Amino acid sequence: MQLKKGVNLNIIKQTKFKTVSIVMRFRTELKKTTVAKRMLISNLWETSNAVLKTNRDLDLKLSDMYGASYATTVSKKGREHFLNLNLSIVDPILLNDADLLKEAIIFLKNVIFNPLLTIEEGQISFEKESFKREKKNLIKYLEATVEDRAYYAGQRLNKFYFTDENMQVAGTADADLIRKETAQTTYEYYKKMISEDAIDIFVLGNLDDKAIDLVEKSFSNFDFIDRQDKSDYFYQQDIKDMKEITDEKDARQSIIQMAYNLPIKYGDDLYMALQVYNGLLGGFPHSKLFMNVREKESLAYYATSSFDSFSGILRIRAGIEAEDKNKTQSLINEQVESMKNGEFSEQEIEQTKKMLATSYQLAQDSARNLIEQSFTRTQFPDKYMEKEEWLEALENVKSKDIISVAKLIKLQVVYFLKGQDSFDEED
Repeated sequence: MQLKKGVNLNIIKQTKFKTVSIVMRFRTELKKTTVAKRMLISNLWETSNAVLKTNRDLDLKLSDMYGASYATTVSKKGREHFLNLNLSIVDPILLNDADLLKEAIIFLKNVIFNPLLTIEEGQISFEKESFKREKKNLIKYLEATVEDRAYYAGQRLNKFYFTDENMQVAGTADADLIRKETAQTTYEYYKKMISEDAIDIFVLGNLDDKAIDLVEKSFSNFDFIDRQDKSDYFYQQDIKDMKEITDEKDARQSIIQMAYNLPIKYGDDLYMALQVYNGLLGGFPHSKLFMNVREKESLAYYATSSFDSFSGILRIRAGIEAEDKNKTQSLINEQVESMKNGEFSEQEIEQTKKMLATSYQLAQDSARNLIEQSFTRTQFPDKYMEKEEWLEALENVKSKDIISVAKLIKLQVVYFLKGQDSFDEED
């Protein structure tokens, strides 16, 4: 249902859950200049507004709503940045409280349209003290992420792999970007975001016709205006010369991360083969990286692979001893080359397919995953596969398809975060 141009409401009738989940997603182009503002708005939306002026007031309101769960998040998918409001309430039918669903939607309306503001010298901005507090909390949190070696290495890999500086930033900002923002600059952007972001609303639960009618009428009363949906998810960059970078950090474990150019997008002919390829290479405990790098040679504390078909990148990660860097890198290269040569058995392929199918089936028991599936269906109707079609496409993947994927992937960056001391496994 289209509430306004660029504002869509999706109702998902699902009887297996004892909750009603509501997700409101604001999405726009991922930009280095706006990601900090969006993260600050996300935190402000989670902690206070003009109706519930303190974090305690907000918590008490959620408690009054039978212990409703509420959180905001930011994330990215390819070129797009998401700001999500996530609210979950107990199924009103179980509580015999027909007003709870309406109350939940009003709660979200106040969060979005009634932020806590102040006026100084004729200028409206976010309320200074609450903004200052959230800004300080975010800076402290983001500075702490630098101490997470794996996260730090991943962000450094992004910087060296992506040629577009917007793609180099995470879905979250960094501390330096947050420091640049003020209550005024963030409020000015908030007004732009409210009027220009494409918006997707998802309501999932055991909803009868009366509840659906209430949801449609309630969200229709939100003060949204028409806007353009300019979504452009897929990012792909040209293959360039491979480069190696080494950083040093005061840590006992070293990390090697390798980035490969991935020219296969979500929904492409080889997309399902890519799923199997990744499972065989480093996605599961029976994979080549796990078995040969970690288990047989004992070179790594972990060795995995993952891919992002929206951003055009496949990553390999391993936690190692600094002195084992060259040997580990060489062995990883051998595993990647062996995939090109088809050095995997039919039994390994079938085991990988079985594990992928099991993961897919388990996802059907998660309200959040079902909402994400619905989102994917609405954004990529020509590429999305329903359950039976997805499982059939998985089963139809052949060894030659996996080899085709392997031959398309090209190494672009080797990033080594060298620890200064050896890793003590007892710690």
